[in-house]
Amino acid sequence: MYYRFIVATPGNIDDYYKRSMSRVVHLTVNPAFTPGSVSGTDTVCPGVIPDPIYGTLPTGGSGVYTYQWQQRTDDLNWTNIPGATGINFIPDALEASTYFRRIDTDPICGSAETDNHFIEVRAKPVITIQPLDEYCLEKSHLLTVAATGKYLSYQWYHNDRMIIGATKSMYIATQTGEYYVIVSNPCGDTTKSRICEINYCGETDLEIQRAVVILPSQYITNPLANMVTYVRGHKDFAFTIMADPAYSLENIVATTGIERYDKEGIKYNYIANDSVVVTIRQVTDVLTITLSDTPPTVNEQIDHLYKVWSYNERLYFNIPQPAKVWIYTLTGALYGNRNLPAGDYSMPVNSGFYMIVFDNGIRYKISVTPQ
Repeated sequence: MYYRFIVATPGNIDDYYKRSMSRVVHLTVNPAFTPGSVSGTDTVCPGVIPDPIYGTLPTGGSGVYTYQWQQRTDDLNWTNIPGATGINFIPDALEASTYFRRIDTDPICGSAETDNHFIEVRAKPVITIQPLDEYCLEKSHLLTVAATGKYLSYQWYHNDRMIIGATKSMYIATQTGEYYVIVSNPCGDTTKSRICEINYCGETDLEIQRAVVILPSQYITNPLANMVTYVRGHKDFAFTIMADPAYSLENIVATTGIERYDKEGIKYNYIANDSVVVTIRQVTDVLTITLSDTPPTVNEQIDHLYKVWSYNERLYFNIPQPAKVWIYTLTGALYGNRNLPAGDYSMPVNSGFYMIVFDNGIRYKISVTPQ
């Protein structure tokens, strides 16, 4: 729009010769200035570079804009990010949850900030509600766990065995035994709940029975392998192992894969060199029994140079030369393997019993417990 100022005596405003006029002023009125918006990834794992944060153009003002990105990890202090002056922005790898925003500036209308964009760095899950012990129950019991974090996964275990399909934060327990759950997030971080004990009074009823099966092996057993034997609740299960002439019973080990049996609930009574009676005490679970011959070592000349021990849920190795080692549970499942350097090495493992097998044939049976 154009404006000018006219000065005249009264009655002469229209007389061109009796008035004075200022120069014409051109006044430009810009549209209202509005900052743009920003959006992008909202969660990342620790140490990961997020996807770009994309911004839209501001509107209004002179149409000539500059930008400055800012960040903060607390509730108060915004700081400029050096060199972050484009319409979009790619953050560095994040270790902590962070807020981002962009300051849009118009040379005539001033500055305004976009809305905040929050990127959460996922933390290791922390269990806030633990499953609780219950004793002398008469019907099924609902186990519940709660943990911090988003998009969590759950896996319940009964007597150290994974329960197929039990992948929710709640599980209905129908059997006596020890239960726990492992909670994990999409970054692969895991945490284990406390072990809770569930006991049903009905387990003392002689009518409640558990199936027990001995897996096939090089040994002859009575009952025979693959034969199902039903054991009344809280009663012992005894069976006899007889050695083939080609084998020895000197280092025989029976395992169930359930720690409370394998650790102290299995007794051996050697009748002769070629037979032994194995007793599993107070059966309250369905059991699958594995038989194996597990001597402490197979090389008496060099085994003292290969040292293996455990402490506080870690395995420790001291070996004279590089070697590959396989770690098995006593049920024969592969827990993991490592290429070990010469000297000292340690690694975390869950509590339990393991067979350590080196690539030169040396073997150890070892127990891992919490501190």
